[in-house]
Amino acid sequence: MYEDSRKIMLPAMHRSGHHAIAIWLLHQSEGVDEFDIKTVAEWWNYLKVKDGIRFLFNNPLKHWQTDKKRFHSIMRGIWDGTMDRVENCPPEDVEMFIGTHERETLKEAAWHCAKSDIFYKTDIVLVIRSFHNWVASCVRTKDTEEKDIDIYIDHCKHAIDETVPHILYDRWFASKEYRKEITDSLGLHFTDAALNQASPFGGGSSFDALIYLKNASEMNVLNRYKQMEDNEDYQQIIQNNEEAIDLSNQLFGKAL
Repeated sequence: MYEDSRKIMLPAMHRSGHHAIAIWLLHQSEGVDEFDIKTVAEWWNYLKVKDGIRFLFNNPLKHWQTDKKRFHSIMRGIWDGTMDRVENCPPEDVEMFIGTHERETLKEAAWHCAKSDIFYKTDIVLVIRSFHNWVASCVRTKDTEEKDIDIYIDHCKHAIDETVPHILYDRWFASKEYRKEITDSLGLHFTDAALNQASPFGGGSSFDALIYLKNASEMNVLNRYKQMEDNEDYQQIIQNNEEAIDLSNQLFGKAL
C-alpha cells in the first residue's frame, strides 16, 4: 500500500524552521490558496488537495514517538470504515506523505527511512538554518547538546557538497523567488499558501511562541542572533565552533 504515493522526508536540527517548511510544502498544490490542515492524531495532520490527500507526520521515525505504534491501526480503521474516513478518500488516493526528522546525521536519517513502512522509498531534503540564528534559538530554549554541533556540521557538509537536495531556511523565509525554485525542483505546484502559518510543533517560535501563529512572516527570525549577543552561553558556543561558522557562512554568508 502507498507504493504510488510521493514521500518527502525533511531531516533537520531542532529549531531549524523545518516544521514551518513542512507545512508550507504540504500546501504547494494546485487549487490550495490558504492554510487548511486537519488533525488525525497529535503528530499527524492531513490536507485535502485536488488529486487526493496529503499527510504530514512530525518525527514519525523516532522510537519515542508515542503515536508511532498506532499508525497502522489508525490507518486500517480509517480505510475499513471503523473510524471516520478521511474526506471519503480511499488509500489509493493518498497523494503524498511528508515527514520531519530531527537531530541525527543524514546517514542515520536515511537508515531510519529505509526501515520505515512508509518512508522506505523517499525523497530526502535537508533543512538547514544559519548557525548564528540556530544557536540563538537553541540557547533561548535551553536546548543545546554538544553532539548537536557535530550533526549540524554533517548537514552543512552534505549541502555544500550537494550530495542531497536541501533547503536553506533563512533564504526560504526571505525570498519568494527561492521558494518558487524549491517547488520547481521538487515538482510541486507553487502557491506560497501557508507561508504565514507558524508551526505549532514544539510550542511555536523560541522567541515569540505562538504570538505570530497566523502572520509568521512578521517574525524577526533572520536576526535572532542579535537578540542573544550578550548571552554568555551563546557567546561561548559561537567562540568555540569556528568550523560550524565557516560552513554556515559558505551557505548563508557572514552574519553581520
